Amino acid sequence: MALTKTQLALVTKVRTAGASELGVSLDDGVCSYLVAVIARDLELLDEFQEIPDNLPPFFGSEPLTRLRLDGIPFLPSFEKLIVLREDADTYFFCLATLHKARLKYERILQAQALPTMDQCPCAYTILVERST
Repeated sequence: MALTKTQLALVTKVRTAGASELGVSLDDGVCSYLVAVIARDLELLDEFQEIPDNLPPFFGSEPLTRLRLDGIPFLPSFEKLIVLREDADTYFFCLATLHKARLKYERILQAQALPTMDQCPCAYTILVERST
């Protein structure tokens, strides 16, 4: 079964980076990981023999950049997931949007400068009070 135009549009939307310089795009490895997470959540792993047993959890302590499955073709896996569960495209779109937001937030934290004492007067007040 081929993907519909709407499903292809959703996939394109989540895979492309936003307009800002901190925008995040999702490649095949990340998208394949998301399909694997959905298959695990929906108890469909028996249908996906190519997914490893040691799949890291979506919400865990693993660095976000490691949440990927390289070597597993994304679109055929996604199509297979849609055949098994009709509404899995919505699940994928929501999970991918959430993951993109987490990746963008991580980039923002890495790029953001630390505040100076002038920008954070309450911290200065606390430091002065503690020293007296």
